[in-house]
Amino acid sequence: MSCDLSQFQNTANAGEWLILTHPVTGEKLPMQLLVLSIESDKVKAIQRSAINSKLTKRTLRTTSETLEAEANTMLMATVLGWENFELDNKMLEFTPENLSMVLFSGRWPWIKKQLDDYVNAEINFTKVSK
Repeated sequence: MSCDLSQFQNTANAGEWLILTHPVTGEKLPMQLLVLSIESDKVKAIQRSAINSKLTKRTLRTTSETLEAEANTMLMATVLGWENFELDNKMLEFTPENLSMVLFSGRWPWIKKQLDDYVNAEINFTKVSK
């Protein structure tokens, strides 16, 4: 039995909609994030830049805070947009500042977790043709 690799299309750079689910009930919410894979060209470029910066400075020493900041930068880079985000009964505009607040303020850790899980799962960015 063989498997033709041409049937698999990588959509890491195309953007896929992540439909968020309620953190308690698991029900689908109307909130959606348009995201790239962590393996996308955009995110890989950010990762290479951070590594090159360390190599240029000839220091591979780093802090946990630096590593966390780099991981957060890469996670933010995966998000291209969103739909149906409300805060205090007002639609929340998609901006880098609002994205950072939603992901890293600690108020909604389940959103960051769902995003992180989704962008790191290859299955979400692989289409199969018949």
